[in-house]
Amino acid sequence: MRRVLLLSHVRPGHANTSFEHEAALANHKDVDVLVISPLDFRFLPDEIRQFDVLIIHYSIISFSRNYLSKETRDAIRGFPGLKAIFIQDEYRFVNDAVDAMIDLGVDVLFTCVPEPAVPLLYGRLRKRGVRIEQTLTGYVPDDLIGRDKRPLRERTLDLVYRSRPLPAILGALGFEKVQIAKGIRELAPRYDLKVDVDWREEARIYGEGWNAFMASGKAALGTESGASICDLTGDLDAAMTWYLARNPTAGYPEAHRDFLHPFEGNAVINTISPRAFEAIALGTVLVQFPGTYSGILEADEHYIVLEKDFSNLDEVSERLRDVDDLERMATRAYDDIVRSRAYSYDAFAEQAYAVLREEWETRIYRAPVPLPALPGWQRPATSVPERDLPEDWRAAMASVFTRPVDLALANAGASLSSTAAFFPRPHDLDYLLREGTGDGYAAALPDQALPQSLMLDLGRAAAISSIEIDWYNEENRPAALSIKVADEDQDFSIVLEDEQVPVETKLRLGGRTTRWVQITVHAFHGQGRLLVKGLRVFEAGGHLVDFGVASLNSVGRRP
Repeated sequence: MRRVLLLSHVRPGHANTSFEHEAALANHKDVDVLVISPLDFRFLPDEIRQFDVLIIHYSIISFSRNYLSKETRDAIRGFPGLKAIFIQDEYRFVNDAVDAMIDLGVDVLFTCVPEPAVPLLYGRLRKRGVRIEQTLTGYVPDDLIGRDKRPLRERTLDLVYRSRPLPAILGALGFEKVQIAKGIRELAPRYDLKVDVDWREEARIYGEGWNAFMASGKAALGTESGASICDLTGDLDAAMTWYLARNPTAGYPEAHRDFLHPFEGNAVINTISPRAFEAIALGTVLVQFPGTYSGILEADEHYIVLEKDFSNLDEVSERLRDVDDLERMATRAYDDIVRSRAYSYDAFAEQAYAVLREEWETRIYRAPVPLPALPGWQRPATSVPERDLPEDWRAAMASVFTRPVDLALANAGASLSSTAAFFPRPHDLDYLLREGTGDGYAAALPDQALPQSLMLDLGRAAAISSIEIDWYNEENRPAALSIKVADEDQDFSIVLEDEQVPVETKLRLGGRTTRWVQITVHAFHGQGRLLVKGLRVFEAGGHLVDFGVASLNSVGRRP
């Protein structure tokens, strides 16, 4: 097992754990991996048969046609190698996901669902012989391993925490993330605790600022991640939408009282949060509600237990004042969890590929079994030759997926292509150029998930003074847009948001020399298709390229 095709759609704006998870699978030393996004390609070509294993990352919603087109599904279904899928957020639309995995012929499922809940959620898969392996939502970030840790005695805060209100449909387990913050904020003055805890969206912290925040407190609050209500059919999600439309201010307590209580605990998907790994790596002690924490954290060994009714907060506050004891716990947790590298992304990838290698050898490849030696007959040992891989195999394979469509809509040798505009059938291109309204055309696929990019090749390097884009109308225009120009050593971006993107968008580039312009739409106000009436590029001497009414692409709502 050497060649792996990883279908993934991790993009800017996704959580850091998504990037780290994808990178761990893509960069493992024992396999050669090609990563592509099925949202950028409407089909998978016959060349995928050259791969040994096909992996669908959790950034792909397997049952959504927005992520896997009919052509792509057909190709996956007919793929003769081993097929595996990673899945997260498994508390809703479970039956749809199971149906998709059965239809695609998945052999191995990596799930965050603890074993007790597997029969309810994935019993149908297990009966069909699908191997089900438990995995985690995240691991110890590589950039935090070995980082210098700020001594606890220098930290001015006792407890730090950030969260956000989660949908009520996740049940009591999801509600705990806000419950623990509200309880500590209310009770902290009584116990003379210095805390910085919040659950509002505007208080969230990202990037390196998050690491600094987690290292500012002696301890960090925590709960288990997951859900204690599982919506197998999606009917509960629809009912919740109906309920919130009539009770817009209702939270979990009200929803539980009014109609969620019969479903509470029907399946408990409780796992350790990646935030626990981050805190331990930064030398921060954990103060957490009691839980199993995926069998990784032990109470009083790796974290201080805070009862869910806060009845032992006096004891917890006393322990937070004993810095020597906190240092011992922090060191113990660091040694067991981080220094051991048992929960690193390298260890995750090693374990995942060990499972895949075992299943590939069992299901796909069976080495010849040597016959027993007979008297007077010396049978040579059977050897299995390794397939030679050319040095540029990845580039050769990638070229199969990079066939931009020249829409032939511009002068000066310029061309226009979209990351979604890859069409296997001749009539598709004709359809795109003819279909549309009198005011604009859509030159890509309908209902693509965001973000989606458009690349302008101007045909030659030119000093660009400005770019003008005429969107279809006020109701159907981008809410978030970025423009990137690049040529040799130049790399310059403009980011626009909401009211900065008028119907007639004019961008001044100040004469930057470039051949390529990339336009990425990250979000938009309308429904279905985003139409463009005009797209013009100007250089200092005047008009350079006019793409006319033929437009860039179609972007759509996330499912």
